[in-house]
Amino acid sequence: MLLAAIPVELRAQTAGTEAGDRIGAEATQPVGQRDGANSDDRAAPPALPSSLETQSRYDYNSEVVDQALDRYAAGLPVVSDHGSAPGMRGTPVRDRRHPEYAAPGLQLGSWKLSAQAGASVSYDSNVLRDADLDSKGDFYSRAFAVAGIASDWGRHSLGLSANFSHRFYGTYASKDGSEYSVDASGRLDVAQRSDLTLDARHSREIVEPFRSGGITGLLTQVRFDEDEVEGGGTFRGGRVELGGSAMLGRRRYVDAITVAGDRLDQSYRDYDRMRLEASAAYLLTGANAVFLSYTRDRRRYTNSIASVSPDVTTQELIGGIRGEITPLIRGQIGIGVLRSDYDDPALPTTTVLGLNSKITWLPTELTTVTLLGVREQEGSVRQSDGGYIATRFRAQVDHELLRNLLLLGQLEYEHDDYRATSRIDDIYRVTLGADWSVDHHLRNNIRIGVGRRSSNALARDSLSEFRITLGTGYAF
Repeated sequence: MLLAAIPVELRAQTAGTEAGDRIGAEATQPVGQRDGANSDDRAAPPALPSSLETQSRYDYNSEVVDQALDRYAAGLPVVSDHGSAPGMRGTPVRDRRHPEYAAPGLQLGSWKLSAQAGASVSYDSNVLRDADLDSKGDFYSRAFAVAGIASDWGRHSLGLSANFSHRFYGTYASKDGSEYSVDASGRLDVAQRSDLTLDARHSREIVEPFRSGGITGLLTQVRFDEDEVEGGGTFRGGRVELGGSAMLGRRRYVDAITVAGDRLDQSYRDYDRMRLEASAAYLLTGANAVFLSYTRDRRRYTNSIASVSPDVTTQELIGGIRGEITPLIRGQIGIGVLRSDYDDPALPTTTVLGLNSKITWLPTELTTVTLLGVREQEGSVRQSDGGYIATRFRAQVDHELLRNLLLLGQLEYEHDDYRATSRIDDIYRVTLGADWSVDHHLRNNIRIGVGRRSSNALARDSLSEFRITLGTGYAF
């Protein structure tokens, strides 16, 4: 199911929800009084949350949450300054709106324009991602901008967002590179609790070489262009919710340059993708639902050079509970089955325990803990390896030291188990940081992070890194 049509980088929340302007004052009303229901529960049928509130409470997209946590760790803008009302119980720290520090944005009739631009300076101890750390460190700066315009209508929505960042390295100038994305989305409310959504996105991204199987010893970054279009719909009637979506995408890699000056062809990693999703949920209480979801993801490689075909179909069946599990715990707990079928009989079919859980816990009104656990099928740089099953766990703690000073701690662990070989990679990362809002416009942050990738495959595939970043931004 697609998230609602508001700018991607401005809509991603730490909790994986969309607790923002779209919920409105309705979220503070007793459940029995929403949607015009009679406050006397004995005389009225069960009252359900409205379409917008229901979606905000249990539409948890793990990919969006994961991207948001990545950008938090890098100190890049993620959360809109127009979050939930101050003091609303159960609102995560980073989703709260503080009017005295909120960027005003620009109201254009029934449209709202928000933007932020800034720069940062960083030091990376292992730029070339090599096991030998001697003389591989470098300073680099980054310029970034993010902007979005979204409709401010009572029904339906349209949105357009874009973000851009460029890195400038001191010694290894060949590592300079840009990332950007453009996203257009829309939602059509066809009934009180039902809607249709459409989202189209184009992006240029830099591959994180610290990930499992990343290519080491490159003078340039590995980049790819990706196009995706996704349509979906949700029907809500009584206590039942049915949803479905279909996505078509393609990824095309850009060639890289090795330390020896050779061109490294990356086109063998290009693939076309088709993903189908279907889900059903039954509302137990005003903000809790049991659910069952099925996903079928097909990747077809267009320029494979391996002796075996890496084309793979992944199917996932997940069930569990989502919503407000307790008054202070919100999110989704989902487990099930994950199965990967390769077209080539030389690669083994794999069936493992599926995991897709995202939890936000508020132990105090000043502290929010976000937990993310997912298991996914990933493609390998070496196609003959048959890809790997990635199990990722993340924990992020946000603490409101002052109304305008947020502290951050993030811990990540990833276990990557390859299918056709005995290779196993383990990745550990720790990030500490702080975000300081000086006034309505000026934002400052600091990030300090360490990481370690260990592998039983090759000695050079085990890496370590240390990073520190100081950044500033101006929000409009």
